[in-house]
Formats: sequence, C-alpha cells, structure tokens
Amino acid sequence: MTEEAVTFPSAGLKLSGVVHVPAGLRSGERRAAFLELHGFGSNKTSSNTMQPTKVLSELGYVVLRFDMRGCGRSHIPGAGFAWSLDRMVDDMFAVADACAFEQIEDIDA
Repeated sequence: MTEEAVTFPSAGLKLSGVVHVPAGLRSGERRAAFLELHGFGSNKTSSNTMQPTKVLSELGYVVLRFDMRGCGRSHIPGAGFAWSLDRMVDDMFAVADACAFEQIEDIDA
C-alpha cells in the first residue's frame, strides 16, 4: 500500500487528506473507493479513522481520509465563522467532487 498526501479546496479553505492506494493497483485501473470521515473533535490520524482505513486497504480498496475544516492540518475558518453540520457535509462533497466519485453510498459503521 502507498500513501499520498493531498489537499482539496472547500469554500475558500484548504482541506488536508491522505489517499491510500492498495498494492498491485495498475496505472489506469479503477477500483471502488471509500471516503473515511473522522468524528467531531478528531482528525484523519485518529484511531477511529486509521483502523478502518487499514482494514479497507488490506481488502484492496482505495481509501481517502481527510481533516474536516478546522481539524488536523486543514485550514481553520476565520473569526465569526458559523460552524454547522451542513458546512462539514459541504466539505465531504467538495472532496468527493474533486475525486470525481461516480456514486456515493452511505455506509454507517
């Protein structure tokens, strides 16, 4: 498995992420991918994202984990920013759009 640091734009902010590519993936080969989201007060390097990422990668899936706005290495919105769950969902869709995901399924762990 290889890891590559990536960034994504979302509402004028830069979000920090890591793509995990399984061993044996050939150039141009398409595989199913998972977008691994961390919980509130967490980030992309916490155990609640790392353990599922490890398992999914070992099963041969591409996995992308990223820090939501204001978390980990992603940019922090300015003073007076109105935090909301909707804005975090916007971040998720910004990342999915940047990756050109064809379909998104909600899998509740």
